Amino acid sequence: MFTSTTFQENPVSAVDTAALQSPHTLEFADPRKGAAPPRCFEAHETIFWEGDQADYIFYVESGVVRLFKTTQDGKRQIVGFAHPGDWFGLTAGDRYSFSGDTITICRVCPFRYQDLMRSPTHGLNLLQVTMAALSTAQELMLVIGQKSALQRIAWFLLGINARRRDVGSCAQLSLPMDRVDIADYLGLTTETVCRKLTKLRTLNIIDMPTPKLFTIKDLERLEAIAEDDSA
Repeated sequence: MFTSTTFQENPVSAVDTAALQSPHTLEFADPRKGAAPPRCFEAHETIFWEGDQADYIFYVESGVVRLFKTTQDGKRQIVGFAHPGDWFGLTAGDRYSFSGDTITICRVCPFRYQDLMRSPTHGLNLLQVTMAALSTAQELMLVIGQKSALQRIAWFLLGINARRRDVGSCAQLSLPMDRVDIADYLGLTTETVCRKLTKLRTLNIIDMPTPKLFTIKDLERLEAIAEDDSA
């Protein structure tokens, strides 16, 4: 688990001018030269808990991080996944409003929040990332509240695909999260996630050679289903 005493701090001047590249993403000259040295986490290791002091925000260099809240009755709601190039840990108060743990082996770069906020440029970019995260959260609320189970699965797979445009069409894409994670994120049961993935395979829209890999075989039809599951 990450603590503020884990790392020797480096000056924030190592961070160059930031610019938004995609939602939740700031472009730094070298994220490894952040406010503290990078750290590697094993799979299923906690980075921080909801309620911990929020001294740092984090840049994902490799791996996938799961962000979640726990309800009073002990149920888990996944609120997002942080992929390579994403930032996570931004919160409104001085304590994290959600927990973060690793799905895979991860390498993350911590940045002391207050150091970044001292720079007007970096502070503005952090605000932009916060607004992008809010927009994504609002979209997720719409998907869960208005879309069918099949539409939610299609929307989720398209989101994974959108991050990997560089790999080309019909390329195999990694699906590091398990069916339970997908269900907790989309407000579905695990059984429903499995059934809808099977349906998309049966329709020859996707292929899944293993539970952790998938290929979109018919992108246009998957996009149509995300909008209207009668397509």
